[in-house]
Amino acid sequence: MDGFKKYVGAIIGVLIGVLFVVFDVTQFVLAILIIIGFGFLGYYFQKNKEKVKEKLKYFIDKM
Repeated sequence: MDGFKKYVGAIIGVLIGVLFVVFDVTQFVLAILIIIGFGFLGYYFQKNKEKVKEKLKYFIDKM
């Protein structure tokens, strides 16, 4: 029983992975993750406008 407790997280992860494959939700989850990722990116740009401007200008000048 002690071995089961050691791997319960992995077992739950595998079961969730199987459900994702069976119900083909991977495209939906990927789309949600992309939306959330770009939301965080936009928030970062908004909060660090000057730093982003400087880095972007440096990158363009380097090209």
